[in-house]
Amino acid sequence: MTARPLLHFATAAEWINDPNGLVVHDGEYHLFFQHNPHGSQWGQMGWGHAVSADLVTWRQLPSSLTPYDHDASGAVTMIFSGSALIDPAGVAGAGAGAMIACFTAHRRRGEEPLGECQALAASIDGGATWTHLGVVLDRQRREFRDPKIFPHGDGFAMAVAVPDEHAVEFYGSGDLRHWELTGRFSRTGVTDRVWECPDLALVPIEGGGAAWVLCWSADHPSGPPYSGMHYLVGDFDGRTFTPFDETIRPVDYGKDFFAAVTYNGLPAGAPPVMVGWAGNWAYASALPALPWRGMMALPRRLALRRVEGTLHLVQRPVDVDHRLDPPQSLSNDAFAAAQIDIAGAEPFRLVLTARSAASFDLGEVAIERDATGVISVDRRRLAAADQPTPYPSIERAQVRPGAPDDVRVIVDHSVVEVFAGDGETVLTTLAIPAARWVLHAEYSGRGEIKFRLPRHEGGG
Repeated sequence: MTARPLLHFATAAEWINDPNGLVVHDGEYHLFFQHNPHGSQWGQMGWGHAVSADLVTWRQLPSSLTPYDHDASGAVTMIFSGSALIDPAGVAGAGAGAMIACFTAHRRRGEEPLGECQALAASIDGGATWTHLGVVLDRQRREFRDPKIFPHGDGFAMAVAVPDEHAVEFYGSGDLRHWELTGRFSRTGVTDRVWECPDLALVPIEGGGAAWVLCWSADHPSGPPYSGMHYLVGDFDGRTFTPFDETIRPVDYGKDFFAAVTYNGLPAGAPPVMVGWAGNWAYASALPALPWRGMMALPRRLALRRVEGTLHLVQRPVDVDHRLDPPQSLSNDAFAAAQIDIAGAEPFRLVLTARSAASFDLGEVAIERDATGVISVDRRRLAAADQPTPYPSIERAQVRPGAPDDVRVIVDHSVVEVFAGDGETVLTTLAIPAARWVLHAEYSGRGEIKFRLPRHEGGG
């Protein structure tokens, strides 16, 4: 067995991080992503490209938008994070139905950043080739990045990060080329790291209605040096975002969910679908290359749940049933990936033991719920001796009293995702052992457990 995931997207042998340009086109989900096609470390960043019909089985395509403008001074423009949409009326000037990418043009000379601005490119062949349309928003800032564009009203809106000012700015446009500043959002208390990768989505409320959710990537609940994601629920009037309350909550309590954004172009009435990078800047470049380095978390469908008058984000993993065998009882058979469903509010302990091909134990990941409803994921005994100091960790999150009592665990080679309380509490954790491995599971608890394995290996 290898550590390459079966149900999650990872490249063949290169570095990836943030998902970019999530858009549905001609019945396929397009996933662009920050990509260095030349190695397993960050560098020479552009957009890689993959497509899927089901958000689970991905087909990687040749690299898409690549760095440009090499000049005599040694300066280069990298293609940093951004978004994409379909321009049905051709207002950007590339023709009706063109795919439009809005990305951060990050100009640098060697290790020295020279500035960032927002630029457009257009594709009429489904993202295979692109025509650059030029810079459309330049505030003459050194840090100004990660535009999320989306249709709104009769035009378009953009949310973009001002990282070093810990702010998100909002812009409006009628043609995707000329943008007007319409609003700004900032908060104290989440300033250990720069703000990046904002996303703004209209999310349905269970029972009826909808509200806007603003997400951004910055600090982690456990503090420095880790990175994480936060959200607020509120209203977007087409110009700026106003939260309903000031309670900033984590999107994911695990260490490995960052830069998540939602799809443009979903069918009318469909819930938003979010994809995030399963990684953490505190140690991403120091983890073992497998030989690939970096993967995406499983896509999630979003909803809002009203709890005592407050709206909470609910995240449910996309359906992977078509990739799994029927449910079975837990056995000692070795596996590389599985979906494990546990019902009942009682405490439990699920231990996933990694073993090498020679049956040597390589450590374990323990998932527990205690008598107070705290869910924990402990990877400290799985860490290899040469892994970076910030990596070994245990993450904990309190499941709300009265929340649904189900827990779904999706383990896929080198990542574990836990969805508790019908998606109210989520923890995403990389689990990378010291060598190639298979897993064995042991369960102790009174709740009903169902265990499902992939029908076949492949995908990713």
